[in-house]
Amino acid sequence: MDITLAVIIGILALVSILLSPKALHEAAFFKGISPKGELPSLLMLTFSQVTTWIFARSLMNAAILGFYYGIWGTLAYAAYYLSFISGGRIIDSLRFRHGFSSVQAFLHARFGQWGTRCYNFVVGIRLVSEVFANLLVIGILFGAAGSNAYIFAVLGLAVTTLIYSMLGGLHASLKTDLYQMMLFLIVLVLVVVLT
Repeated sequence: MDITLAVIIGILALVSILLSPKALHEAAFFKGISPKGELPSLLMLTFSQVTTWIFARSLMNAAILGFYYGIWGTLAYAAYYLSFISGGRIIDSLRFRHGFSSVQAFLHARFGQWGTRCYNFVVGIRLVSEVFANLLVIGILFGAAGSNAYIFAVLGLAVTTLIYSMLGGLHASLKTDLYQMMLFLIVLVLVVVLT
């Protein structure tokens, strides 16, 4: 791994942790509420969801499917994002038509504690899978699987992300996703204009 790249990423990680908005109360940590008490905007939530799924593993999945199946593999993977529409409608229905504050509240009302526990268990497995998959993608960017550069990159990103998340909670994560998506859109526009 190039030492210059490692230093730049290390500095970026440190600056990110130092600039992270600290979660001063439970609502900021778990619900993404700003220090001023404002709920996350629709734009912030949309950019966060898109950023979370586009970056890291999703790009790699699209590339792999494109490699094996051509444009149809990539388009098939892109069609998966249509599920965001149905997911949004389900959440909207639960909140505004049925008055539930979360999926867990709905499941608890319908199925009791076991409904909530089973859902949380499945979501926990999914989140752990996503975290490890994204860490592996980062490792591959820095070196062959099992190499020192690979292991260092995976451990470094894991520790940085853990500290950042512990300090800022969901609010910090949402802001990071918003900035990443804005940067992505700027670069995308530049690439389109310059090509």
